[in-house]
Amino acid sequence: MNAYNGIVLRTARKVCRAFATIMQGCVELTSIVAMFAVSTEAMTRDFIMSIQATIEHKLAALEPTEMVVENESHMHSVPPNSETHFKVTLVSERFAGLMPVKRHQQIYSLLADELSGPVHALALHLYTPAEWLSRGAARPDSPNCMGGSRS
Repeated sequence: MNAYNGIVLRTARKVCRAFATIMQGCVELTSIVAMFAVSTEAMTRDFIMSIQATIEHKLAALEPTEMVVENESHMHSVPPNSETHFKVTLVSERFAGLMPVKRHQQIYSLLADELSGPVHALALHLYTPAEWLSRGAARPDSPNCMGGSRS
């Protein structure tokens, strides 16, 4: 091998190492981009998810046998399509042995973010399965709005 071929070979090796480093960087960058895309998708999904759907999703942690989350915002003095006033009827064995205030505290804990932000009013009707059956599995009606410009 002559000196010229040696220089070419060393240069080729350096180029290959540099290329390998670049490729490794590309692989790492691709992984970062993929993680960002998944993270962004999750954030977008959470942002787009309606407040009602978010409430339903969070309350599912109580393993309800019955759950109805009603957006009653239309009954109040708020802009159309608002999600500010909700009625929750939830039946769960997890309420057994708990006084109503303790049941409410469980809900407040699960929905802390919503209650500190977009949710203005939350009517809670929380029952054990036995209580639910004894009342004929009937949800109570909500009263008419007494505030704002509809009073």
